[in-house]
Amino acid sequence: MPEDSQLAEEVSDTAGTSFANQEEQWEAGPHEPATRHFQERTAMIHDIEEHAARAACSRAACKVNLGETERTLSTLAGAMLIAGGILRGRLVGAASALVGGCLVYRGVTGHCSVYEALGISTAETLRS
Repeated sequence: MPEDSQLAEEVSDTAGTSFANQEEQWEAGPHEPATRHFQERTAMIHDIEEHAARAACSRAACKVNLGETERTLSTLAGAMLIAGGILRGRLVGAASALVGGCLVYRGVTGHCSVYEALGISTAETLRS
């Protein structure tokens, strides 16, 4: 079995570069572009995570502006529209299912963007 130095020479002859030369190049800094790329990617991922966290906080801050009865009716009507849309198929069915999905979302979250824009709230207020 050849010694390590012999093996290194054989490999360096076939590769055209010695291990010592590669080590010198590494220490000289050819890895800097890779390091910079890694840092840029890490910064980009951090920015995306931060943006997602801010978006989640703003969604959580949405106030409930629908009363319980309206929420229940909205959820039920939305479920019926989704089921009818799926059964009907085609473009009309897809539109029906989409509107149903919006109503279900409205009922589950208790938030209506139209009511918010108009300054309306049917949510029951707690009285002390």
